[in-house]
Amino acid sequence: ITMCQETKKDQATTPLPQRGIVQTALGGIGYLDSLPTNGAASSQPLLLPILCFHSSPRSTDEFVEILPWLTGDARRRRIVALDCPGYGWSENPQRSCSMNDIADAFLEVADALQIGECVVLGCLMGNFTAVSLASRYPDRIKGCICANLYYFPRQVNSKQPETTSSNNKEEGQPIPDSWQLQDDGSHLSNLHNRRKAWLDNELNARVVQSELTYLVNRRARYAQGISIENFDQFDFVAAATQVQCPTLCIKGLACCAFF
Repeated sequence: ITMCQETKKDQATTPLPQRGIVQTALGGIGYLDSLPTNGAASSQPLLLPILCFHSSPRSTDEFVEILPWLTGDARRRRIVALDCPGYGWSENPQRSCSMNDIADAFLEVADALQIGECVVLGCLMGNFTAVSLASRYPDRIKGCICANLYYFPRQVNSKQPETTSSNNKEEGQPIPDSWQLQDDGSHLSNLHNRRKAWLDNELNARVVQSELTYLVNRRARYAQGISIENFDQFDFVAAATQVQCPTLCIKGLACCAFF
């Protein structure tokens, strides 16, 4: 976010990212693809692509401003941001799924885009899918970047975007949803009011749009008994100890303090 003004000049001269959807075992996964410029820096090899995984309740919109910056002035690096199932442009998952399932669906997108070895970058929720991939596919994942990394086990913090796990609900049984529609529209205004103290109106509108998409999708899948694994149910410690590639963690302590 702090780089928005710095990247406006880059956006004026950089081709717009391409958006698409790839069908996976969990359903359609939306992505935003910033391809390297053909012929740019032809005397130098392309750098490893980066797969970007957003926070909750955001979407690929979270990475719009930094795509040109990550690609670099020489346009030598491909950046692909992906929408988690039920977020952004992605479809709701067709069944209850774990963080590992989502990570595998993201790898299906990478396969479809003919991306082999790559670096993964996550923010908040996205860190869990990044670590999941890095821990299980060392032949593919050559670097892991975790921004705003924090982990609170269930006994410390149970307030997470998904309130029910697929492990404690039978498939097909409706799941109670804490987000209720109100006649006065307060279910919408509350989304803006929640962050207005620290987000300007423009950015807050984008966050509200992403969160509303997530909540409407969650409402639909809960009615079918479909849920996504809570962050605090993912065995982060076990996965992290299996990561072999170089890893960069950014603002973890500040994130813990904020939450």
